[in-house]
Amino acid sequence: MREITDKFAGWLEQRPHRFTIINVTMLAFLLYMMDSNVMFALIGGLTLIVAGLYCVAEAAMLTYKNWKDIHPFQIALIWAPGAIALILSASGLYLAAQYDAGSAFYIVGCIMFGFEVAMLAILGAELHSADSSLKRYLEAK
Repeated sequence: MREITDKFAGWLEQRPHRFTIINVTMLAFLLYMMDSNVMFALIGGLTLIVAGLYCVAEAAMLTYKNWKDIHPFQIALIWAPGAIALILSASGLYLAAQYDAGSAFYIVGCIMFGFEVAMLAILGAELHSADSSLKRYLEAK
């Protein structure tokens, strides 16, 4: 058993955002299990705000640092995935908060919320690490 946990811990440490994805997935599952629309809206909304602000801050810093050197298409590639994930996670949160627990819309909303908040975490981490690779790319041009 120790061997399996060591391999799993090594896998988690390879990418820093994997811990966050597991935590967000567990949070979404716990919110689903509570069967409370009010708690889902409150805790899910706070989670969405934190993840969204982190992703927006990383995208803004990456855009600001490289404003003069990047093409508008690259700016769209920086901002569009986060905007889409933010809109879809807010839609999932809306579905989970508006419909009765156990209904099809509630389940779809919980799944959408969980996946898209995890995507916001991945995007924030990737944008944070993309700063150095974008600098290397722009210097090579």
